[in-house]
Amino acid sequence: MQKCVLKVNIHCDGCKQKVKKILQKIDGIFKTEIDAEQGRVTVSGTVDPAALIKKLTKSGKHAGLWGAPKANNNNNSQNHLPNQTLRMSWMIHITHTIR
Repeated sequence: MQKCVLKVNIHCDGCKQKVKKILQKIDGIFKTEIDAEQGRVTVSGTVDPAALIKKLTKSGKHAGLWGAPKANNNNNSQNHLPNQTLRMSWMIHITHTIR
């Protein structure tokens, strides 16, 4: 089992419930912790973080890896990391349980 931390835009209780509902439908997730104040979502399971980000983004919730570098606004290209780089970044951001 692996743990990853995502940064997700959560503005209200409705957003929190939407994120929880989206994640509950994904196979391989065993536990989810949502810190709405910080916009931090901790997911434990056997799911690829890229798949989590893709699912949340397709559902209208902007998501990314916690602590990942922000996109350069002067650059017109989209901020998409290749899968291998994303997986390596995710491994670096494996963290302990957040209170």
